[in-house]
Amino acid sequence: MTFTYLFLLGLATSLVTRYYLASRQIRHVWTHRPTVPADFADRISLPEHQKAADYTIAKLRLGLFEVALSAAILVGFTLLGGLQALQEFTLRYLEPGVWQQITLLLCKAYRDWETDRKSTRLNSSHSRASRMPSSA
Repeated sequence: MTFTYLFLLGLATSLVTRYYLASRQIRHVWTHRPTVPADFADRISLPEHQKAADYTIAKLRLGLFEVALSAAILVGFTLLGGLQALQEFTLRYLEPGVWQQITLLLCKAYRDWETDRKSTRLNSSHSRASRMPSSA
């Protein structure tokens, strides 16, 4: 039971820290949205700067949602019996042993791959958009 409390304390600390840092970043970007920094004023127009600020804020907010969702999935799998349910599901179709354990690992690996693929797709679409010439 002590490990459960330590786990929840670590998870809560991580969530609070991530939310604090992201909200700080959002406030900073929002505060500096109305003006282009002097170092970039000759290369970036105000609408481009504001578009980048809006994108940054939206991405940070989406990241906060992702953190909350990941924490919920983690708690679901660890404390609420998600791994046990997956174990029982695979046992219905496979005998206990190596193949059943490999199937559990493949399910976890697929989930991680799918999450990384979606994250990479989001990041690559941003880098393509930033290389496009401005229509203004």
